[in-house]
Amino acid sequence: TADALRKRYDAIVLAVGATQWRDLPIPGRDLSGIHQAMEYLPLANRVVAGDLPGYGYAKVAKSERERFNDFVSDYLEFRDGLTHVFVLIDSRHEPQKIDLAFVSWLVEKGIPFSLVFTKADKLKASKVNANRQLFLEAMKEFAEGEPVTFITSATEKTGRFDVLGAIRELMTMEA
Repeated sequence: TADALRKRYDAIVLAVGATQWRDLPIPGRDLSGIHQAMEYLPLANRVVAGDLPGYGYAKVAKSERERFNDFVSDYLEFRDGLTHVFVLIDSRHEPQKIDLAFVSWLVEKGIPFSLVFTKADKLKASKVNANRQLFLEAMKEFAEGEPVTFITSATEKTGRFDVLGAIRELMTMEA
C-alpha cells in the first residue's frame, strides 16, 4: 500500500515534467493508481526517487490526472521525513505555467526545493541561462529569494555531480 511505502522510506527525490512514460521494475509499481503517479527507486534504503510522467503530459483521462495530482500533493504535503524536492525543468522552454504553478504550490506549503534545469545540451548555454533567468524572474511574483538551481544534461552528464552532491549533503544533514 502507499502507507507501507511511506513507512519503509524516509525521503523522496522527485523528477517531474518527464516527457516519456518509463516502465521500471521497482517497489510500488503494482499498486493501483500509484504506479502511474510515482515510481519509487530505493537508494541505500534512505532515499526514494520518484519520477512523475509529467504533470500535464500523461495520456490519461483528466479525472485520472487529477487523482495523480491529489496523491502527489498529499504525499508532498503530509509526508513525514520529506526533506527536499528536486523539480526538473526542461531548459529548452521559457517558463511554463504548469511548472510555475507547481513551484508556487511548493513555496505556499513551505516545502524546500531546488530547480534542476535539464536538457542543457539541446540549446546554446546562453539560451539555457536566459530561460533559467526568466523562470527565476517569474518566481518573484510568489517567492522571496531564489532557490538553489542546477543546469544538467543527461546526454553529456553535466551537472550530475552537483545534484548528487546536494543530495548527499541533504542526507548527511538528516543523519
